[in-house]
Amino acid sequence: MSAVRRIRMEAERRIARGILVNGVAFRADDASTQRVGELLQSFRDGLIGPEGARFRTASGIDLILHSVDAARRIHEAQRRYRAACLASSAALQETRPDDVASDRHWPSPEQVDL
Repeated sequence: MSAVRRIRMEAERRIARGILVNGVAFRADDASTQRVGELLQSFRDGLIGPEGARFRTASGIDLILHSVDAARRIHEAQRRYRAACLASSAALQETRPDDVASDRHWPSPEQVDL
């Protein structure tokens, strides 16, 4: 497998692993980021009542978002982390180190406490 392909796969793996919400892994892949963006818009549109939005993470943890602020903080953290992983991927494609999976080359997952 080419070095560039290994780097791209590592970036995608890290994005899929995602950020931490209340200490729990929370994906930052396309589908998860889109879902949180839709929840954010639903809060803004007044479609979610005071009971909040309940859902289960890929790791099986139940979360309830009670506000537009909570959804916004998660969504922004997902987007920042994705952007940081893509920037690291681009830089690594220039230098092509042997140890592309080493944490030292990649951003740390952002922590969001709700």
